[in-house]
Order: sequence, then structure tokens, then C-alpha cells
Amino acid sequence: MAARVIAPVQGLTDAVRRMRQGSLGEQLAIGGSPEFVELATAFNDMTLAIKHRDEVLQQNTADLQQALERAQEASRLKSEFLANVSHELRTPLNAIVNVPVALLAQYRELPVWQCPRCAGLFSSDQEGSQAEVCPACGCHMGVENCRTKIECIGEPAEQRHFLKRLLQSGQHLLHVVEDLLNFSKLEAGKMRLFPDQLNAKAVLAELESSIEPLATQKQITIETDIPEDHFTLVADGVKLAQILINLVGNAIKFTEPGGKVAIRIDAYAEGEKTWARFAVADTGMGIPKDKFAEIFESFRQVDNSHTRAHGGTGLGLAITKQLVELHGGRIWVDSELGTGSTFSFILPRTTAQAPPSGDAVELPVMSRPDDSAPTLATRIMIVDDSPEQLEVTRLVLEREGFVTELVQGASEAIGRIGGWAPSAVILDIMMPHVSGIEILKEIKANPQTRDVPVLVATAFHSNRELVQRLGGIWVPKPWSGPQLIEELTKCLVSAKSTRSLA
Repeated sequence: MAARVIAPVQGLTDAVRRMRQGSLGEQLAIGGSPEFVELATAFNDMTLAIKHRDEVLQQNTADLQQALERAQEASRLKSEFLANVSHELRTPLNAIVNVPVALLAQYRELPVWQCPRCAGLFSSDQEGSQAEVCPACGCHMGVENCRTKIECIGEPAEQRHFLKRLLQSGQHLLHVVEDLLNFSKLEAGKMRLFPDQLNAKAVLAELESSIEPLATQKQITIETDIPEDHFTLVADGVKLAQILINLVGNAIKFTEPGGKVAIRIDAYAEGEKTWARFAVADTGMGIPKDKFAEIFESFRQVDNSHTRAHGGTGLGLAITKQLVELHGGRIWVDSELGTGSTFSFILPRTTAQAPPSGDAVELPVMSRPDDSAPTLATRIMIVDDSPEQLEVTRLVLEREGFVTELVQGASEAIGRIGGWAPSAVILDIMMPHVSGIEILKEIKANPQTRDVPVLVATAFHSNRELVQRLGGIWVPKPWSGPQLIEELTKCLVSAKSTRSLA
């Protein structure tokens, strides 16, 4: 009886006790009567199931812990990113808001009096004078004989300094906003390429003109090297320029004054494919090897502390990497602390999306048609619902000698174009009541105006193909003055050539 009943029961009891203490791998010896064999088999199956479920639970717990740590890291990075963006936005805004106050304080309003008897004019040094006596004839004058003049009492050098600060702050703010917009488009998968055949020498010439002021300010020497004058590749010119400006701008930022930045372009073969290889090398502080992968991730920087000396949002290299990969290329970095860094990337030299024929795009810096004085060939109509945008565009164009006509809103644009006969139209898209797209359609549908070049200025990059399909010239906002003049000049030259051929 003891051997057949008590011993198996005691063994089962001991096994249950050990399981309760945490030993989940217990297995009973199967033996004895059929009833105990069945009981031992069921117990062993149960312990195996419990052990498996415990292992799954432990793995799930570990996965949840890892996910929690990743979420906490992402939350920390985003918090730092928001703090950085807040700093990067507020710092230039502080100058943009306060510098004009300092400038305006250097102007004063003074009354100018005109004598009703002798028509003499004279100024008063007293602000807000209510009545004056004409120093020529002694006639007493009232307020109706007074008008106001504005006088600047500031130093030209100080005013120039303030205006430079405004320009620098505006450019910095524009760069931050462009990074945020580009990142959002890349994350949403809405960034598209518009490839063309490009000349590497022209690309570098365009780049040098953009970075020269920053390099000169920091006394950085820029060196460029390309294998030949006619080295070409197929890429989106705007996005390639952005990639290079991001990399070269970073190199200048992290290089001490007196240092050097070298830009090199050469051919690179891998298997049966030919690539264009770009390298941007600097003599800056260098990057730790354990940060090589991190610096290309969104929101990450080598130094994320709030006391870092160089600023930035942490999006520049992430955007650069995605733009390179959008072209079908790849990017990497080589660096040693204290000796500098080299960022390299490769792009396919040819692609199926390339134009079937044609010469490489030279990206020339266009100049205005050589009209020494405004003529009918330089009459430009500007259509926009924003009075500020109208004034800014007018200022840019008239400074280059163009004659402008301002139209606030779309409703009267068509009639004014037909009556004023402009050489070109600069058209906004987002206007109340009537979209700029509708105006573009009407202009191109009207036989009297369809040959007038229309530059469509828009902040929405997604409507580029629509604008071009309708016959417009797409100009992204925010544009710079030289960029707008270049696009306007190209369309005027093209229109003039078309008329000559006709």
C-alpha cells in the first residue's frame, strides 16, 4: 500500500511544493498504477505548459520594457527637439521684433510750415507745435498751414548694423522653417524628385555663391575639386543643392576660424553601376565613432545639451540622408576627434527618370535684360491679396529697373492684364474668392493674354506639376530677390526668343 499509494502521493506533494517555490521544470517519474501514471502525465504536461507560459510572459515583459525605454528615449528626444526649435525660432524672432523698434526710435516727426501770405516754407524744431509766426513776413499761421516731415537722427553705420542683424535673423528663421517643412514632407512620403541632367562644375559654382558670405565671415577657406569641366549627373538640382548646402554649412559651422573646407566630386564605380561621389571634408572638431549612425537620425545631434555652442534643430543631416536615399544613393561619415570630418555620398550618374536628350543644365546666374531704363519690355504685373507681399515684390523688381503694376486680389486681374499689357505676371495662389490657379487658367485660355509668361509663387510644392501643366512657371515661396529676378529674366528672354522666331 505504501509503495503503490503513499509514495506517489508524497512525490506529487513534494513536486507541487517545489513548483510553488519557483521550480517550474518539475517532472514526475511515471510509474505505478494506471491512475497514477495518468496523474503524473497530466502533471508533467501542466508544468511544461506553465513553464512555457512563464517564458512567454518574461519575454513579453522584456519587450514591453524595451518598448517603454524606446518610448521614453523618443519622448526625451522630442522634448529636446521642441526646446531646440523653440530656441532656434525665438532667437531670430527676438531680433526681428525688437530691432525695428530701435530703428524707428531714430526717426522723429517735425512740423513744416507754409506761410499763406508769402508761401515761404520753414521747419520747426519743436515737435507738436500748434502755431508759428512766419520769419519772413510775420504772418501768424494755424495748424492748417502745417504738414509733417520725417527726420532720421541715427548714425548710418548703426542703421546698417541693425539691418544686417534683421537680414541674418530672417535667413536663420527661413532655414529653420524650411527644415521643418522638408522633414514633414519626407515623413509623409510626399517629397518628389524632378531630375535633370546637371553639370557638376555649375552646381559647385552655384554652391560657392551661396556659402561664400558665411565662409568669409568665419575666415574659412573653401576648396573645390572636380575631375573635368563636363562631369555630369542626373539629379534634382534643387534638392542636390540643399544636400550640399546642409553638408557645407555644417562643415563651416563646426570648423574654427582660419580652417578649411574641401568639396570634391569624382566618378565612383560599384559593380556595373557608375556613381557620382561627393565628399565634404572639414578641419573641425570631429565626431566620436559611436555617434556615426546617430547623427543621421531625426532629432539627434552629437551634443544635445542646451548649452551647446553651435545651435541647430537636429534635422539637417536626417533630411540630407533622406534626400540622398530618395535619389537612390547613400551617405556616410568618416571622422576622428580633433582632426575633422568627411561626409561622403554617392548618387547614380544616370537614371530612368532622366530626360531622353539635351545638354547638361548649366545653372547660370541670369541677369536682367540689358535695358538701361524701364521700357514696355519690363512691365511686370503683381497679383496678390497681401499688401505686404505686393510691396516686397514691388521693391525687389523696381530696384532692378522693372516697372510694376500692383493688383490686390484676383477679381480684377484679368481685365487689368489685357488693358496694361505686361511683359510678365507674378501671381499668388492662395487668394480669397478666386484661386490663383483659376486666374492662370483664364490667362492661358484668353488669346490676348495666353503668351504672357506667368510666374506662380506658391508655398505648396505639391502643385508644381499642375502649375507647369497649365503653362505657368512655378516659383516656390519663400523666394529670394535674386531667385525671383533670375526666373523672371529667364522667362522674359524665352518669350523674346519665341517672338523673334515667330
